[in-house]
Amino acid sequence: MSSITAALNDQTSRYAEPLLSDAAATARNLEQLSDQLNSLLSDNRQALNSGLQGVAELGPAMQDLRATLATMSEIADRLEEDPSSFFLGRDQIREYRP
Repeated sequence: MSSITAALNDQTSRYAEPLLSDAAATARNLEQLSDQLNSLLSDNRQALNSGLQGVAELGPAMQDLRATLATMSEIADRLEEDPSSFFLGRDQIREYRP
């Protein structure tokens, strides 16, 4: 039994202690990273908010652009179908009667 305990202690000191030490170092690094991110976000909060506001305003602008492109496509189709009636109108031209 004592040989098993000795082997277990040997394995623990060889592998577990360095692993725990690495885990502690990783936790410290994550804490530093979290602090840096919090600082960065608080320093740039106003710029981030205004940037997000700008992104929200893109939606209506994109809808207007799509509608404009659809209208331009319809105009191009009509022009391609019958250019003269597009420019002169679809009504028959009345002849002059004195």
